Amino acid sequence: MCGISGFFGRDDNKPLYVKSCLNEMKHRGPDDCSIAELDQIAMGTVRLSIRDSSEKANQPFVSSSGRWIITFNGEINNFQQLRHELKRCWATECDTEVLAELFETFGKEGLQKLKGMYAIAAFDTHTDKLFLARDFPGIKPLYWMKTKTGAYIYASEFPALLNTLKALNEDCEMTKDQVYEYLMYRDTLLEPNTLIDSIKKVSPGEILELSLDKGVISSKVSGVYEKNEPLDLERLFTKAITSVIEPKQKMGMFLSGGVDSSTVLSELVSQGANVEAITLRYEKTGAFSYSEVPFSKYVCEFLNVPLHEVILKEQDFIDLLPQALANQDGLSMDPTIVAYYALGEAAEKKGLKTVITGTGSDEIFGSYDWLHSDSIEQFDHWMKSATTKNLLRLDDQVWKNISDSSFQDRKHKIETFMSAGGNLGDAIRLFGFYHLEADALPRVDLGTMNSSVECRVPLLDQDFVHAALSMPPDKEKSLFRGLSKNRIPLEIQQRPKCGFPHPVFIWMKHGQLGRVAYDFLKLSQLKDVINFEELDKFLNDGSSLLGRNPSAHLYDLGSSFWYLYSFALWCEIHKVKLPNLKQRKEVYYEN
Repeated sequence: MCGISGFFGRDDNKPLYVKSCLNEMKHRGPDDCSIAELDQIAMGTVRLSIRDSSEKANQPFVSSSGRWIITFNGEINNFQQLRHELKRCWATECDTEVLAELFETFGKEGLQKLKGMYAIAAFDTHTDKLFLARDFPGIKPLYWMKTKTGAYIYASEFPALLNTLKALNEDCEMTKDQVYEYLMYRDTLLEPNTLIDSIKKVSPGEILELSLDKGVISSKVSGVYEKNEPLDLERLFTKAITSVIEPKQKMGMFLSGGVDSSTVLSELVSQGANVEAITLRYEKTGAFSYSEVPFSKYVCEFLNVPLHEVILKEQDFIDLLPQALANQDGLSMDPTIVAYYALGEAAEKKGLKTVITGTGSDEIFGSYDWLHSDSIEQFDHWMKSATTKNLLRLDDQVWKNISDSSFQDRKHKIETFMSAGGNLGDAIRLFGFYHLEADALPRVDLGTMNSSVECRVPLLDQDFVHAALSMPPDKEKSLFRGLSKNRIPLEIQQRPKCGFPHPVFIWMKHGQLGRVAYDFLKLSQLKDVINFEELDKFLNDGSSLLGRNPSAHLYDLGSSFWYLYSFALWCEIHKVKLPNLKQRKEVYYEN
């Protein structure tokens, strides 16, 4: 596990740019920092050593013939199987060496054999081509851009790449359309786009072939999945858990007390993992508790697993927020950013290098209500924030035009899934599945890696995902509850799905957080387009979110307020200049 960066182009300063980028990602790899340089490329890593801590396993790694130079962030789950298949005299116990020899034997086609989570940069010295690849479904992040001089730069984290571009005097601009779309859709954009127009993501399962003379060629990892008739979820689940266990290390488990994480923890224990659980609760707000701790305790007592409790108070949240946002790409501004940051800190203090999460089950099985829309229009309505426009002074026609255009982009994506043979329900579930890489997955990765802790996601094992997506959507979670039988207490098996609760949107209405956000927005780049009359009403009109049946509209306003604040704060942290969003008269001509 590590952070990777590289500069591919004819520039004498390229190792300096890579070193600068790596310095900003030291938290991803405190154990080693190394750079390899050739005439046309500099490639570097900061390393968090887990499977083999010897110097021989450090990166960049050169294949046996010297042809391939490899840098790699992640874990290859089937590397032992590949070691046997490749039949080499191995010098290390690490999966990076296996990856280097896989390229040595098969070239980029070797990527089709991989299972696990990874972001890879591989340079072919024979053809002077750079290959960037990212796992399907996109657990590990990888960003890249092409400079004005035709060079390519890549990095594991968005802010590190952004600051390198600034040093190169490259364009670091947002477009007005991007900002509108971003605010409409709860601070997300469709991949591969990012907030900075020139920076793109390597898409989940994508292989980019980069040449200084011939440009970029994109292809996909097709994946070789196990075909079982009938699909054996039990066996695939057990195998997925086996693949993430480090037998010689103590591991952590982020436990919510729900059926997903509890079942994963039970199987870890069953397979002999040395594991401790970590759970998080928010401080009580009024008469309301935001805690799953009683359920987590019950599970841990049942399994005889130590449990560590993290308490997140409102002031702690306010204090942690700037640093938690600092490493984010800006596309995942859900408040649980801070929770994962706090959980990562707690794991590091316990001496844990590796933790496990139950993320992904609801997306791959289609358990969320929003994945069961009756139409694309209804689904899009859910994806958008209902009240963001209320808090902004923006031209209605501009907003409508961007809204219509953004909807068409999402509609096209869903219809593409349908054209491959699925129905509307299957297509929407695939959209939600791919949305993971722009939402929950970066929060997990960036939050924990900030404390040099690797987070593994066994429920997104490629074979397990393939099996889940091959089955009908399971709104009642009956398939996963079936896996939980004989593993966890009946009371946890039968718990209704409620999502992990947090009070952040309520703090925006009733707490100190809302006052901090209001004062910040008054001085922020968004100040000229914020409708402060509406914000004043929200904060001071006497309505409450603390009753038994709080207004959904009021709650959504708290959500919109949060997303505006977190975006403005992110821009301030990274010194990103917004385009001019002031309302002005615009003329649109119909064809």
